Amino acid sequence: MKPSVPRLKQNLQRLHEVLEQDGLLSIPEAERRNALAAAADLQERLSAVEGEYLTIGLLGGTGVGKSSLMNSLAGTPISSVSHRRPHTDHVIIYRHEDAPAVPAPPPDAMPWQEILHRADPVRHVLLCDLPDFDSLLTAHRDSVQAFLANLDLLVWVTSPEKYADRRLYEFLEQTPKAGENFVFVLNKADLLFGDNRGGEGHEKLSTASKQFTGHLRDAGIPDPALFVVSAQEALESDTASSWNQLPLLRNQVFQLRNAKQVRTMKEENLDVEASRLFEWLHGETRTLERFSSALDRSIRLLEEDRPTWERLGRESLSPWLESRAVRNALRPARDALPLTGPGLALGLLFLRPAGETGGPSETERIWRNLNPPDSVVSVLKRRLAWIEDRLARGMLQENLPPTLRERALAALRQEERFENLGERLFEVASHRASTPLLSRMTGFRMLQSLTYILLLVLLIFALGDGAAWRDILQSPGWRSGLGLLSSFVQTLFSGKGVAALGSYALLNLFFGVRFFLSYRRRLGRATDRAVRSFREGMIEVWTGELDAVVEELTRLRNEAQARGKELSELAGRASAKP
Repeated sequence: MKPSVPRLKQNLQRLHEVLEQDGLLSIPEAERRNALAAAADLQERLSAVEGEYLTIGLLGGTGVGKSSLMNSLAGTPISSVSHRRPHTDHVIIYRHEDAPAVPAPPPDAMPWQEILHRADPVRHVLLCDLPDFDSLLTAHRDSVQAFLANLDLLVWVTSPEKYADRRLYEFLEQTPKAGENFVFVLNKADLLFGDNRGGEGHEKLSTASKQFTGHLRDAGIPDPALFVVSAQEALESDTASSWNQLPLLRNQVFQLRNAKQVRTMKEENLDVEASRLFEWLHGETRTLERFSSALDRSIRLLEEDRPTWERLGRESLSPWLESRAVRNALRPARDALPLTGPGLALGLLFLRPAGETGGPSETERIWRNLNPPDSVVSVLKRRLAWIEDRLARGMLQENLPPTLRERALAALRQEERFENLGERLFEVASHRASTPLLSRMTGFRMLQSLTYILLLVLLIFALGDGAAWRDILQSPGWRSGLGLLSSFVQTLFSGKGVAALGSYALLNLFFGVRFFLSYRRRLGRATDRAVRSFREGMIEVWTGELDAVVEELTRLRNEAQARGKELSELAGRASAKP
């Protein structure tokens, strides 16, 4: 069926876009670039598919008579001894003098030599004599394979001695051309007859033809166009044998074709080349499906492992969080104590010892005390190493390419997580340390002030004489004031004054102790709450590492699924026939 050029162009353009994207693919970068170059080349050749000149290539093994066949097909010697290649690293192109010049080959193409001729029967075609495939080096073989892309019709030439050569069929299977544009020639068929032109020779010819046809069918050519010829006989004699199909071959190969027929042949060959280029899409789709399945299993395993992950986090964090250093670090600084009077003195004496002169600032000391120890980070390292090991084993079990295995392991970003864990825990610690445990405690401060003021008022009343207080209340003035002051002085240096001062001091100490103990209880409860909140914050950071790993693997799985769907749709469109 004639290929649809617009559809092929559209599919090649989409393939070019897929390969150009920095998306998920299992093929190495070098293979991706090669496929990208092949897609671009096919697009360019599809755009230049117009033209009436047909390019025909003769390909065969050593000694199968390609030169004599070319001369007999042309009806005149166009290939001479001087044209023979001393090496197998270039192509000879025979072009009629009136035909347009051959375009210059790309820099990496196989070298070629152009021979001009005046054979009018083949003026409308370009004949390419390719190196003998059975004498090619590996590098030359690749160059010949690349040159075949320039040919529209391939004539495979062999002989009775070489038609069973396996190398012919291996080369045939690697050639990206439409089978309809292959012609097979069994040259030197006169060797099967020898001196006897009778029935035995015909029987040998029939057997050779059937065996050659069978080999071609095994190689994927179900209905080969096969011609039995003797080019040498045609050159040496004006009358060919009845079995010699050279005229039929000449008509098949050199028949006049209009522009539409030539274009169809070119399009058929390009369609086959494109089909081979699209073949990898099916395998890539299956590979991405296996990659997605492996990631999905790893994600489910991590979700199931969440309780263990949290338990190990609590076990590793708890000894540090319950330490005295953390509790002391979470308490407020000494200059922030909400105590006054004797209670403040007790707080300064017992709650926070004074730091050494010239030491670190309070904030720096708190942050240093709350910096997570290395033991916490080491537990995460072991867990991430365990995840990496399980993920790598899952990739190996699916026999995934190294490119995808490396992409999956890179998603863990293990080293980055090692470095960032301490920083994230440190941020939580800094935030908790800078958050006040208690409010300003305004009511508590006012109660202390009122209590101490009340005790001072009582002391003043106790030191004054009753008569002096009555005088100043009944007739206030400077005389009664001096009398009250005189009574203060007399009482202060008496036994009553000493008792009043002692009572005042004891009451101040009593209430100071009460206020100090009350504040310490409040501080203890607040510190317990802070430690619990601090612990939950740390556990949240710890579990956040697992969530981040799961999120990254989920993102990679979704990317693989989306890319697999995209490639599957492209493969389906490429394989669909118009």
